[in-house]
Amino acid sequence: MILTQINKLISEYLIHSYAYYIRNESLVSDNEFDDIVKCLLDGYDLIKDSNHPHKHLIKRDLLESYTGFNLKFPVIVKVCFNQIMKEKENSINDLF
Repeated sequence: MILTQINKLISEYLIHSYAYYIRNESLVSDNEFDDIVKCLLDGYDLIKDSNHPHKHLIKRDLLESYTGFNLKFPVIVKVCFNQIMKEKENSINDLF
């Protein structure tokens, strides 16, 4: 696994955890979220080498529990979630 993949997985983990635990929205299936977590666990030793600005939020105990429940979410995660929801709403509106 390369560092760009780790960076992407960190972002996905944070955004999907925020969506699910704070905003009560599922952007991915439980299986997809579990796959993200499993990949982070498999590459956990690479996280320290990552240049992701929020890598310090990724804790092995949360990953091993397949949760993001107790995370403190940075503002950028909230902004990304809002953008995803806006795009989702726009794509639904485009259908009508």
